[in-house]
Amino acid sequence: IGDPSQEVAGVGWILGTHWWPYQRGTFVTPPFAGYVSGHSTFSRAAAEVLTALTGSEFFPGGMGVFDIKQNDFLTFEKGPSENLSLQWATYRDASDQTSLSRIWGGIHPPIDDIRGRLIGEKIGLESYNLAIQYFTGDLTSALGVDDLSLEEWNLYPIPFDHALTLQHKKSHSFKIDIYSFDGKLVYSKKVTQGVDIISLDLGHLEKGIYFTRITNLTKNGIQYQKIIKK
Repeated sequence: IGDPSQEVAGVGWILGTHWWPYQRGTFVTPPFAGYVSGHSTFSRAAAEVLTALTGSEFFPGGMGVFDIKQNDFLTFEKGPSENLSLQWATYRDASDQTSLSRIWGGIHPPIDDIRGRLIGEKIGLESYNLAIQYFTGDLTSALGVDDLSLEEWNLYPIPFDHALTLQHKKSHSFKIDIYSFDGKLVYSKKVTQGVDIISLDLGHLEKGIYFTRITNLTKNGIQYQKIIKK
């Protein structure tokens, strides 16, 4: 407001009995002054998981877009008055707007927001790291399967276009299996002892995230690694 004596902000004091958040009329206002925002928590957790899964903090193509049609979006009133497009560069940008929506809607005060973001960041990373172990079978190492040293094997480039190169310092017979994100075996190859570097033709694979399982047939060791086809 430039001049409080001449301009009106459209806000003011109101009796608590006359106020409700931006919800349906039947929505019951929570009986507490403030609590950690669930939207801030799960949206930030989702942003961290998507960043870890894709290997990039940015939306595919560099920009996420959500189109809103005029007078065909809001639930409790007519609006917006014109077509809009929401845009976010990163997953965190989108999660930040999700967090702020609860403040704008009068459901949470600002202090509920930041705590939720910090919690969501930890939950997202810990959930991803645990889920990967279950997906790849890495937890089998607790059953006596020795993991191979990451220094023995090198997969590059990541992300890759058509071919993936596998190089290892020690000459062993091994098998490499590649699984899609939904757990399907999409590629398998055995390599005999004496081959130190091979090129894997993976041009038939669709763009996305995959997991490699390298089994040392000589030492009975296993190594897992995430790869990305661009």
